[in-house]
Amino acid sequence: MLGLFLCGFGLAFTIEANLGLNSWDVFHDGFSKLINVKIGFAGVITGFILLLGWIPLKQVPFVVQL
Repeated sequence: MLGLFLCGFGLAFTIEANLGLNSWDVFHDGFSKLINVKIGFAGVITGFILLLGWIPLKQVPFVVQL
């Protein structure tokens, strides 16, 4: 839990400092502007959509991946 907090904290500082984003965060940033939500919520929506993509594959995600 602490690692997740530190990762989000680092991302927030990176965004505020205009240092650039990695590929998934660029997607989340554009998606958040498209649907007019915050970047963190756009990341959650993206993750949920990707998890839904596993349903046709008939594979159960492991606890670590949730």
